[in-house]
Amino acid sequence: MDRVCPQRAVSFQRVCVAKFAGSRSHAFGCSPWAQIRCTLTTQVCQRSSSWRTSTRRELVSRAKQRSRVVLDSNGSRTLARAESFPVSAPTLLWIRVGDLRARDHPGLVQLARAAEDGAQVGAVFVFEEEEIKPWAPSLLKYVWQSVEDLRMQVRMLGGELIVRVGSADEEIPALAKQIGATRVLLKEELEWHRYHHLSRTINSAEDAGLEICEWVDALRPFLGSASDFPPPGTPYAFPAKAAPQPCFLFPEAASPLAALAKCTVPFGDMPPLSMVLGWAKGEESEDELNIQLMEAQRQALMQPEQVRMRREIDDTFVNLKAAVPATAPAWPEEPPEIPFRMPGGESSAHNFFEAWMNFYVATSNIEHQRMHQRVLEDKNTAFFHVFRSAIATGCLSTRHVYHACRKYEMESYRRTDLIDMATRIVEKRDFEQHLARRDAVKKHGPGWSLIGYYYLSQRV
Repeated sequence: MDRVCPQRAVSFQRVCVAKFAGSRSHAFGCSPWAQIRCTLTTQVCQRSSSWRTSTRRELVSRAKQRSRVVLDSNGSRTLARAESFPVSAPTLLWIRVGDLRARDHPGLVQLARAAEDGAQVGAVFVFEEEEIKPWAPSLLKYVWQSVEDLRMQVRMLGGELIVRVGSADEEIPALAKQIGATRVLLKEELEWHRYHHLSRTINSAEDAGLEICEWVDALRPFLGSASDFPPPGTPYAFPAKAAPQPCFLFPEAASPLAALAKCTVPFGDMPPLSMVLGWAKGEESEDELNIQLMEAQRQALMQPEQVRMRREIDDTFVNLKAAVPATAPAWPEEPPEIPFRMPGGESSAHNFFEAWMNFYVATSNIEHQRMHQRVLEDKNTAFFHVFRSAIATGCLSTRHVYHACRKYEMESYRRTDLIDMATRIVEKRDFEQHLARRDAVKKHGPGWSLIGYYYLSQRV
């Protein structure tokens, strides 16, 4: 039965009395049918009002409870929001592949807050051969470019990123001891194939007496309980849908990460790209193999003698074509056009996502035009081919994508198909992470597999 508010019930009762006033006389001035209908409507309204009040109180109590602890304790560690951690403790931030960015980074924001209270802080990225060995060379190249760009972005904010090459279970405890950190801050891991290496480092850090704090990187904070989730295979929708979280911003300061540059330990150098690519044992996708073949053909056809031959033929094309016999050697082949492939790094990801939103606006940027040409080839798969690596490695956060699209809609008074596609993809990805977080079993990985097109475990 439909829920009706009490005001509508009173007006409906008056209409019933007026409608049946001229009918058969009764003690209340209307027919028995009207009396029964009015009585039932009043009862439904009272129940509906009490139901809404109890539901509203339940949601408010859930929200207050979730604001204190986002997720229950899991083993010896606790998953919570980054802003819920104590800010005065000396902290080492372990940046991993999945959060390679400086903007909208809860961990870096937490370090900036801890530095304001005078705590010793540091941020490190570890190139671990055993973890990245199953990846393809193209992905490793993207990761290497992203770490190099992240280091430059941290320097622009006044800080410095420590880079190490080796085993994380040895480098993290040793570095924490050198800077005097008592806890290690890192992003929670929900991919099965990556948690095996992470658990070994976590156990090593806990044996060294370090506190492990994993921050939750979610677009929407879930207000319901685990039992509220729909069963697998049903359309994704939040049972208690909360408003999207805003992007994490640094405290107002000229150099919010200046404390990272005060570490007394050596910051280290980036390993050579050739060495990192030599670790790759994964297979390339078919699209990537085709692109590499086209790059090799273009490099061979751009040799000086090939370029000179094409220029000579272009100058005398009209007369020469009619004079060349049929048995003459083949004409020089034109170099193929290489499909667009976005370079690694947070700066390029933000730059090209801005061009993605302004797809229907003319541009003179050649690289943006190449990306637009890739979008025109197939709009249904364009976001995957352009931003898959940026989303998987964390160079582009889901919160930034969502709020940038909403800002574009409000300022331009329109919602394009590409804006709608990007918004839906990040919302679906966030919901899948909530499902994986729902029944996470940290000893063997989460119960919901996150092997997908926008994760590092997917081979395409």
